[in-house]
This record gives sequence, structure tokens and C-alpha cells, in this order.
Amino acid sequence: MKRWLEHCQAQGGGDAPEAVADALHDALKLSWRAESTKICVLISDARPHGLDPNGDDFPNGCPVGLDPIKVVREMAAKRITLYVVGIEPPIVRYRDFFMSLAYITGGQYVPMVTSKLLAKVIIGGVREEISLERLMQEAQADIDREMQKAEAEGASEEEKAKRINNIFASKNMRAKQMHNSFGATSSLAQDCYSKCVDMNEMKSVISSKLPT
Repeated sequence: MKRWLEHCQAQGGGDAPEAVADALHDALKLSWRAESTKICVLISDARPHGLDPNGDDFPNGCPVGLDPIKVVREMAAKRITLYVVGIEPPIVRYRDFFMSLAYITGGQYVPMVTSKLLAKVIIGGVREEISLERLMQEAQADIDREMQKAEAEGASEEEKAKRINNIFASKNMRAKQMHNSFGATSSLAQDCYSKCVDMNEMKSVISSKLPT
């Protein structure tokens, strides 16, 4: 991975926002092996097109029509976990937005003030997901049974997650977890932004929350 990244170059641009939707869509369409542990690390120092019109050459969103909210929901459906590495301080204003993207897939937002931390973020994310996959395999029968029951009862995603955690707790099962010095996902990202169905709704909600 290190050798491959050394040959990558950033090109294009001109305005402040980045092609976040395009990057996520490219990751979604990769030829993932069916049973593989799927992890995507998004590194960004700017918001996506269509979130804030100031300085945006494409204020209506991605020029090819991709919607990052819809893309990450597809990623979640395919069990692709997204870790967002936010280059701070440039991205601080939109931190909660990127937190919500990671939260939707079960991943984390990690702030980065120096590139020296990048390897730790990637390795930490990989270890966490592999550990979780092993736990899921060991408890799969119990999880499947509980999820069928939850679906029949119309349980929320939060309730389903609690039930899975209860299964792990009852079996005294523990997973490795990446240490994130920034802490938990903000309540704004978790309870508000992550509920948006698309960028139009996100844009409307976030415009009322961002400081002017």
C-alpha cells in the first residue's frame, strides 16, 4: 500500500470543495471479495460539493450526480466500513458532517494534524474491523436469530446494535478497538446529520447549524 501511494498524485481542483462523492463511489465499486473485511479510509481537508455554496463551483452538488449520503448508505449495506481522516484545522467547520458519514457505516472520524499519524489510523482501523468480523462469525447464529426477531418487531438500527452488543456481552466476547483520542461521535452527527436521506436534506439541515 505504501509503495502504491507513493506514486499517487493529486491533480485538478480550483475551488475549495473536493470530489468526496466521487471518491466514495470509486471505493464502493471496487471488486471486493464477498467474504473480505471491507474498509475504506477517506482523507480530506475540505467539504464535498453541494454542502456550502461559498466558493463552490458546483453548488448544486457533484457534477456527475453522485450523492455522498446515498453512497455511504450503499457502503453500509455492503458492510464497507468508512474511516474518515479529517485534516485539521481546515476541515473543523465540517467535522460533524464527516463524522456522520463514518457513523452511518459503523466507522469513525479521526482528526489528523500530522501525516505521521496516518499509518496508525489505517492499521488501527484494519485491526478493529478484523477483530469485529471474527466476533461476528463466532456469534453469527445468535445474531441472525436476534436480527430476525428485531426485524419482525420493527426495531430501530440503534436497538439492533444494542442487541448485538448484548450477545457479545453475554458470551464475554471482546474486540480490539482503535484508540481515537478525539472521542465519540458527536450527538449532532449521530442524532441529526446521520438521519438525512440525501445531500439536499443535509444541506438544509447543516445550513441551520453552521455558525455564520
